[in-house]
Amino acid sequence: ADLSGTADLSGTADLSGTADLSGTADLSGTENQSGTADLSGTADLSGTADLSGTADLSGTADLSGTENQSGTADLSGTENQSKPENQSKPENQAGTQNQAGTQNQAGPADDKRSQPAPGCDRNGSLVLFYGARCVARCEYCCQPAELLGNASLGPELAIRLIREAHALGRIGLVGITGGEPWLYRDELLEVLEATGSLGLQIRIVTSASWATSPERAMEELGLFARLGLTQLSVSTDPTHQRYVPRERAEHALGAALALGLRTEVAAVFLQKGAVLDEVVTLPEGVHRVVRLAAPVGRAKSLGITPETYDLQLQGRRFGPCGEPGERDITVFPDGEAYPCCSGLYAVEAGLSLGNVRRDSLAVLYSRMLSHGLSEVAHRMGWDAFYELTAHRFPALGARLPQREPLVSNCDVCVALGASPSLLEELQPALDYALSLADTVEALQKEREARIAAEASGAGASKVGIP
Repeated sequence: ADLSGTADLSGTADLSGTADLSGTADLSGTENQSGTADLSGTADLSGTADLSGTADLSGTADLSGTENQSGTADLSGTENQSKPENQSKPENQAGTQNQAGTQNQAGPADDKRSQPAPGCDRNGSLVLFYGARCVARCEYCCQPAELLGNASLGPELAIRLIREAHALGRIGLVGITGGEPWLYRDELLEVLEATGSLGLQIRIVTSASWATSPERAMEELGLFARLGLTQLSVSTDPTHQRYVPRERAEHALGAALALGLRTEVAAVFLQKGAVLDEVVTLPEGVHRVVRLAAPVGRAKSLGITPETYDLQLQGRRFGPCGEPGERDITVFPDGEAYPCCSGLYAVEAGLSLGNVRRDSLAVLYSRMLSHGLSEVAHRMGWDAFYELTAHRFPALGARLPQREPLVSNCDVCVALGASPSLLEELQPALDYALSLADTVEALQKEREARIAAEASGAGASKVGIP
């Protein structure tokens, strides 16, 4: 988009970090065929497509790498704040919600294993849903074994995918989840032995049913750590503890910390206001991820609605999924790949990118980055998309599913993806939204380059914006 002389953003658009377009960019123009949005129209979208708002549920149903996690609602800020040093932002990482993760959450800075692989911007995650066998039968599970069978990826395929992830140069973290990954213990040791030296972060999500004593936990995790494991996420909450005693989770957490692993506890609750410290004793240094169950998988029978958690549509409930720039691709036991880590939500929304037994990870990753529905969810969020569509394509805006009865971003994806005909009609709106997101990101980069040039004494660089 040629913006010179049209949209003067100096002193108005705050592009530092979030790209607030309210009151600045004019979006009513025609679409530029070069692939970006023409912002030179006449109508002012002030107060409509504000992309800087935060969402109560932004990045909520991110289950990448989390075991049995169906959670969606971000509870950070509602959980006990008495130990803020143990609180970590809920991650949108591969694996847990951000459980598989963002490598900037990985361990102490002086631990070489906590650093991303050199040479690339590796902010992506590969989540391997290794197999559905499990020691528990959680009532909120988003990926229950009875719907997925006993298939598993197997060590040969897992090794191939991790090697391809390293070669791709975009992925810094591999999350291994289930089911219970430790039911495939010997296979995972084979996988780690073949790939642990690549320099990627490797996280396993587990219920810790195997950690029968502190000594057993240390012995087992020590073996995995020597082969390349860098992170451990332990799932424990009242539901998990019906099957796995809390003491075993505590054994695993303590051993992981002692070994220098980036250590996390992930819990899912069925009501607001639950306090994690009341159900598990956590040592200093454990990252916390607390979520509310979402109406997917087994939890569909629980009758969860926005009223269950007193969720209000006001306040941008459906903001962008995950942190800016972070993306994860999830592979199910049958080989199907999906552009997010939301468990069966991704299946219900029809988001499959293809199968790793037919296509390379590079091909599937490329498809993910051009997947309109997923890209809008990650880069803009559904609140902004709804507002933009209502303004720019009013007839399409009137056909969008109502958001009021929906709990999370994942529910919006399912509502849209379940209707192929509606999705086809929405393609112009999705394309326009992404062209706008491209423009915003280009403006951010230009602004950052100008600031950097001025700071270095090079003077103001020539840019397309006054």
